[in-house]
Amino acid sequence: MPSPICKVNGVSTVDGVDVAGGSTVTIALSNAAGVMLWTVACVGCDEENSVGAVNDAVTLDSVALTATFVMPNVASGGTLLFESVVNAGKDVNGTPQDSYRTRFGVFQLGVFGLRVGALNETTEGSAEFGWTKTINTAIRLYDTSRSATSIVATVSGFGGSLSVSDTTVQHALDTLDDHGHAAGVGLAPSFKVDSVATSANVTAANLNTLTGGGETTLHSHSVAVVVSDLRLALGTSARYDSVATLPEGALIYDATLVVATPYSAGTSILAFVDSGLSQTLLLAGGDIDPKVVGVYTKSLHLQVTANKVSVQVRGAPATGAAHLLVRYTTMPTREDSVTATDIDRGLPMAVLVKTVSIINDSLATPPTNPQPLDCYRVPTSPQGAWSAITVGNLVSWDEQIWQDLGALSAKDRVVVAPSGRTPAGSFAAQGGKYGTWSGSVWAFVSPANSDVAVVIAANAPDSGTLYVYCPDAWWTQNGLSRVTVGNATKSAVVAFAPVEVQTTDATVTTVTALTTTPSINSHIVFDVLAQAIKSDGSVAVTLRRSASFRRGSSAPVLIGSAIDNGSTSDSGGATWNLAFNINTNAIETQITGQAATSISWTVALTVSRRTI
Repeated sequence: MPSPICKVNGVSTVDGVDVAGGSTVTIALSNAAGVMLWTVACVGCDEENSVGAVNDAVTLDSVALTATFVMPNVASGGTLLFESVVNAGKDVNGTPQDSYRTRFGVFQLGVFGLRVGALNETTEGSAEFGWTKTINTAIRLYDTSRSATSIVATVSGFGGSLSVSDTTVQHALDTLDDHGHAAGVGLAPSFKVDSVATSANVTAANLNTLTGGGETTLHSHSVAVVVSDLRLALGTSARYDSVATLPEGALIYDATLVVATPYSAGTSILAFVDSGLSQTLLLAGGDIDPKVVGVYTKSLHLQVTANKVSVQVRGAPATGAAHLLVRYTTMPTREDSVTATDIDRGLPMAVLVKTVSIINDSLATPPTNPQPLDCYRVPTSPQGAWSAITVGNLVSWDEQIWQDLGALSAKDRVVVAPSGRTPAGSFAAQGGKYGTWSGSVWAFVSPANSDVAVVIAANAPDSGTLYVYCPDAWWTQNGLSRVTVGNATKSAVVAFAPVEVQTTDATVTTVTALTTTPSINSHIVFDVLAQAIKSDGSVAVTLRRSASFRRGSSAPVLIGSAIDNGSTSDSGGATWNLAFNINTNAIETQITGQAATSISWTVALTVSRRTI
């Protein structure tokens, strides 16, 4: 199972890691086994630091699986909270897994060698006691019975009225008490730039002098993923609805209920996102005990549409008070532009796109043999199946009909189909790039490895699908490169990521993540490698199968029979099997284990395709 656990400067992050301010910090994934995608980002900090500034400074190496940054130097101490996520937080079946994400703290010690707290901190600094250890240590240092002579002062910053001799608070007070100014002498406000004294006010003229005519414009850099929260104060009413609305495409990653005053017996609390037609549950039942004061947090991985958060307080309690905190990330929307700065800074980003395979905006007649997901922008005077589509709208082929994806708005984004699909019109020579529509023209930017794109067009055949750019091609989350084809326009070699499956009996099991639906008028060849081992390690089997299929206008047909390509087996695994099955228009990969035997399988599939 892939693990998100990291080390900081080679040290375990279980109880956080202390580093020096201004030093280079290296975060490294501890184990790369099973990891296809890794992201790490700052998600919380103390009041002297900025999450956005830290993320802008992080450099991610998606090959070495490391991230580096310089720890901001805050003399009074600083705390940064990071979240590490592998495989977008989902297993090979697309199911969110809490164990695929973890959080840890990086600390610069402050006064008295203490750590400072951070917003949203839980157990990042102490796996056993959490943030209470930081607070309690500071509280225990506070003792009103101590005299000023017994409180030690840090003298390293003294260089004005105070000096290295003022080693206690009492010494410092005495020095300040004795300090005075000559009559009529005031303190003129001044500052220095590179040790050159200046006037108190900075004018354009003296700023130009100070900078030697260099650039003085302040820059801001956009952050690809913004961490936000939505809060609700709760009492004893039956229902509460947030005033604010979650933004479109928000990804909720946890929900916390803080019970401040215990609720009456028989009370239950449900928190959910309410669309009016359906409800997406956040917290309920076994997640919360509202009768007990405490903090109840549940890790989530829910992408939602723009809706409010609602809470039901059931049981008509007489007493009780709580707060709900829902934390979420917002991906860049079409209101945000994609810039070279966003992509070059080294952080994985998530981009909302209308399609990942747009080909042409100058073709008036639909192509004769479109491929699944092929997308076009309808030009003037459309013909055939496009004649009823509004000019300027996007259309996408779902293997049966052309789906109307609607019109483009300013700052809408697409991904151009790869060069093998021969992009044309405005998209010529832009294969695989982001395209951003200004309202009149397209602007194109190349993606970077580990970039993430999510299709949001409601009618798109792959609406909601997450694509990852790694390495140098767009891949779906389960590993299938649905938009990367070969150099020939109608040929492709598609590799699925290995899928892990467990069997405990002799029932035929379909490896659903490897199910493929061939295009009409195509010839495809399956090559499958299955490795299997008994739970006690006493029996192992390697199965290699190849099969060739063709599909005309109806269901696929097996050509001849499947071929064994050199399978090997221990004597105890003679009945274990690998086969193919045609289910309507889909081709399934199936495995068969052994009765009353636990077997671990890894199955990998490569598909070669030629379409007329």
